[in-house]
Amino acid sequence: MEAWEPEYPLPDATLRNASIDAARSLPMIRCDYFELVLHLGERNERRTLRYSYRTDLPAGTLAIVTCSRRYQDREGNDQLWLMASERVSVEPTADGDLNGGDGTIDIDVGDAAGRVRFDQLGGFSKGIRGEVSDQVCLELIVGGRQRLEAFGAGNRNLRGAMVTEESPVHVVEVSDAVIAPIRGEHKPT
Repeated sequence: MEAWEPEYPLPDATLRNASIDAARSLPMIRCDYFELVLHLGERNERRTLRYSYRTDLPAGTLAIVTCSRRYQDREGNDQLWLMASERVSVEPTADGDLNGGDGTIDIDVGDAAGRVRFDQLGGFSKGIRGEVSDQVCLELIVGGRQRLEAFGAGNRNLRGAMVTEESPVHVVEVSDAVIAPIRGEHKPT
């Protein structure tokens, strides 16, 4: 059987419009619920931050988890003391209605990594005014690059109460914090 060929070539605009129409026909993905729960624990002098999240987003959705503190440089500008960052995938859960995941971050290992990053700035650093914050913040962001086609480019098919539009990208951001003072060996000098 021979492939069908049109009697005349289709203009590029027709092909472009067909792909736009196909993208518009994808179902909307909603995010109306996204819960993040933190638990600070300590065992054998090691402090850990356990986190879990539940959402109505589909399994396979990608998110970035970032754990950080804040400090001010000598000019009074807020700076990020990055402790850990990783990409996670929303997984199906046993309860069926919601998907989610969990993880653990070693706070002292994260502070050591933050100190290394701070020291690596060397001459580029504007120094530090005061202390690094005692507050450890965990942020989970569903960004604009998803492997699930239904999200569309820049998550244009993502809607719902938890969604914000960071033109032209639609994102979901949740965060929470705990108090865990930085230990002396990790404080910058």
